[in-house]
Amino acid sequence: MAKVAKEMNFVRPTLTTEKVIRIKQGRHPLYAASCDALVPNDAESSLEAGLVKIITGPNASGKSVYLKQTGLIVYLAHIGSFVPAAAAEIGLLSHIFSRIKSTECVAAHMSAFLIDLRQMALTLRECTTNSLVIIDEFGKGTAEGDGRALLAACLNALLVRARRCPHALLATHFLDINHYLLDTPLLTFLRMEHVLREGEPVSLYRVCGGGAASSLAHQVAASAGLARLLPRADTVATCAKNNALPPPDNTVIAKITPVIEIMKSQLLAENI
Repeated sequence: MAKVAKEMNFVRPTLTTEKVIRIKQGRHPLYAASCDALVPNDAESSLEAGLVKIITGPNASGKSVYLKQTGLIVYLAHIGSFVPAAAAEIGLLSHIFSRIKSTECVAAHMSAFLIDLRQMALTLRECTTNSLVIIDEFGKGTAEGDGRALLAACLNALLVRARRCPHALLATHFLDINHYLLDTPLLTFLRMEHVLREGEPVSLYRVCGGGAASSLAHQVAASAGLARLLPRADTVATCAKNNALPPPDNTVIAKITPVIEIMKSQLLAENI
């Protein structure tokens, strides 16, 4: 640990019994080792600065990396290591709970969503005022309305603890989640900055205050090679907002109609 700390310019964190996590220019240690253009970010959680942080932003804008780097810096401080930051003040914690990624396993007899639910249930049951809770896109494995409701209920269960609320970092694409949460100074909204360049989002990987207006899913899909499908996606999205059925996709119908006719002919020719 000493060798890595020296080579990567880690600093000695300040440990305290106060309820605070204060990180200046924090970096993810693996990204710092493999990326020359890494953007450092601050993180602060306290009674004065808010204990529950909700982070929104476009897909692939750095939300998950921000969650992970904060958790890793806190963990490294607790095992006696220097940390990848310009400065860090870390209050002593009893637990670090994370719901970052769920991997399905046939032997477990549980879907990814059920695994998420059980992880969240354990977190709510066991977390204390001196815990760190990290949640990445909880509720995405079911219907949007149900997922949003479950997420809001879980967050409210933390917020009602008032001064005994744990430190919590959450990334989500439920951009209207603020309408379903308690109005309290313990809750703070953050977003990942980006700019649009010729219609494509360019992530700046910098955390700032406020909520994101859009996840820019269609723009991200276009940059990933799905541009030709976006007109149909826009049509379906508009119809869904208006509670109407989208018109038939003539291109798809033209392709499948000959196949359907062949299948009908073969079925009629069978003596069954």
